Amino acid sequence: MSASSLLILAAAFITLFASGGMLVRALTAIGRMVHVSEFALAALLVAIATSLPEFFVGISSALSGVPSLSLGDLIGANVLNLTVILGIGILLSGGIAFDRSMRISDFLAALAVAVLPIILALDRVISRTDGIILLLACIVYFAVLLAFDREPSEVNNVASPAAERIFRESIRFVVGAFLLIVSSAIMVTLAAEGAIAFRLPILFVGILVAFGTTLPELVFAVMAARIRHGAMSLGNAVGTVAVNIGGILGFIALLRPIAISEPLPAFLGMGVTVALMAALAFLGLRKKSLSPSAGAFLVMVGVVFIVLETFLAL
Repeated sequence: MSASSLLILAAAFITLFASGGMLVRALTAIGRMVHVSEFALAALLVAIATSLPEFFVGISSALSGVPSLSLGDLIGANVLNLTVILGIGILLSGGIAFDRSMRISDFLAALAVAVLPIILALDRVISRTDGIILLLACIVYFAVLLAFDREPSEVNNVASPAAERIFRESIRFVVGAFLLIVSSAIMVTLAAEGAIAFRLPILFVGILVAFGTTLPELVFAVMAARIRHGAMSLGNAVGTVAVNIGGILGFIALLRPIAISEPLPAFLGMGVTVALMAALAFLGLRKKSLSPSAGAFLVMVGVVFIVLETFLAL
């Protein structure tokens, strides 16, 4: 890869981060103006907003004929969200307590979505039919979340928004989405070129791309921790898993079926995601909190996962 390509890749990486942050701010503001509860805001709107980089990378990779890149990106993003990013949020918040707006059904529904791709990919292909199943699972997850998470919160105590402000935030959303499309397309193209040049597996390159596409989640986790709303980090992490696996992976499979050419790293990543979701469901049911030590453990798990995936790619 030439020096100019590396510079373009760096610029696209920065743009992806900036536009992702723009979308987070826009959708968060819109969500507050239309009276969405805090946990639902994180698990729905913020999860969707912070997953947009993965969505656009997925579209670009599918249209470029390398959907495995998107699979690697989604696997890496899910594990990073549930380990390093959530762990940092827990550490900065001094621990996260499960409040009344969080239901065990939220975690169990997300866990069910996380298990699906393992079952569907046993034949080493995520087909268009599998994509439809994943999309339906994502819809069911949202239905469960909306049905059980309607506790009032301070987010609801806001005045009726002015039409101009909603319009302004909508414009910010459109601009952010456009920048995401452009920057993600550039990253997919250059990442594929880099994989060929260095003879790296496409799936592994996708996991590396996940470091860029999860930056919005990291920014949100840090911001939520700074204002003592660590529970929003948890809601975003759980919601993002459902959106990535059910919504994005399902949609990409509809565009182009995904062949699992590297089953070991793929199933390792999906298995780790399921194990982490099961652990969160257990802690939510029994412990009612996530301590700083749990946050440190999650960060360590994320580091070990990255090392293992790197070893498998060599």
